[in-house]
This record gives sequence, C-alpha cells and structure tokens, in this order.
Amino acid sequence: MNPCRKNKRRIAWMATGVLETADAERLREHLETCPGCRHHWENMCALSERLKAAELPDVEPTGSFHRRVLQKIREEEKAAPLFAWDAALRRLWGERRLATLAVGGALGIATLLWMQSFRPEDRGSARVHIEETTETARSAPLPSTLGSYRRAGDISFENLDAVLTRQIATKSSRVETFTVSSSLARSFED
Repeated sequence: MNPCRKNKRRIAWMATGVLETADAERLREHLETCPGCRHHWENMCALSERLKAAELPDVEPTGSFHRRVLQKIREEEKAAPLFAWDAALRRLWGERRLATLAVGGALGIATLLWMQSFRPEDRGSARVHIEETTETARSAPLPSTLGSYRRAGDISFENLDAVLTRQIATKSSRVETFTVSSSLARSFED
C-alpha cells in the first residue's frame, strides 16, 4: 500500500512533531480513511522512535567542512542567474493555480495583440467613407412611405424637411405646401 503523494512528506513531518496543529488534525482525519497513509504513518512513527532511542554521538563539523559548504554555495550562486528561469518554471509548474493564471494572462495578451493586427491602419479614411455613404443616402430619393419619413426624421428634422420638399417638388402640384422649416419660419416671423 502506497501513501497519497501529497501526504507523504506531511506524514513524516507529523511523525517527528514539526507539522502545524491544524494540518496535523486534517491529516489525522485522513489517516482514518486511507489505509496507505495509515501504514506509512505507522512506519514513520516507528522510525522516529528508533532514532530518538539511539544514542548518536555528538559530532562537531571540521573547519574544512565549513569551507567546502561555503564554496558550494558560492558556486551555485554564480550559476543561479543562468538557470533562474528554470527554477521559476519549476516553481510555477508546482503551483497549478498560479500556472493557470499565468498561461491565461499570456494567452489574453497574445490575443489582444493579434486582434490589433486586424485594425485598419488609416482610421480617417473609414470615417470619410461613412460620411460619404450617409450623404449619398440623404440625397437619394426615398419612396413615399411612413417608414421612409421616420428614418429621415430619425436622422434630423432638417433631413425630413429636405425629403418632404424634394417629394413635393417632383410632384408638380399647384397646392400650397407647408414644410417644417416654412412653418417654423412663419412662427418666428409672428
């Protein structure tokens, strides 16, 4: 029976008495339900008891030991900048949530940059094209329908006035016509 991978180290820490109380309580609850972890716990407790019972001599490290340790630390510090990205990637991979956020952020930025490539380079020409289209639509003859008048009125009252005036001008009628602008002009004259 093998213990759960995530609990293996925590069980060893609990056997030596260095695991925090809250974590130890959660681990004890897990031990009640997992036979693999419980077996590993029993082995680690037995090993810990044997180590405590053994009389090990007190040994003082020599001066050369300290020099060799310092030399190894300095060598690793010199090599660290070259392999710092490797350690960062390993740490990132160990933290799955952080890795997910980092990959998601990178993909989001890449998508935004990719979408920027589809924007028109000269934005002024697009505006001119729209204005020209609107002017063409305003000057085009509209059918005599209520929908045409509403559409012209939605653009502006002046546009509605121009549409009505054009339609009346095309029909050679001798009847006096009243337009919005002529009615407004008369009201200001009074």
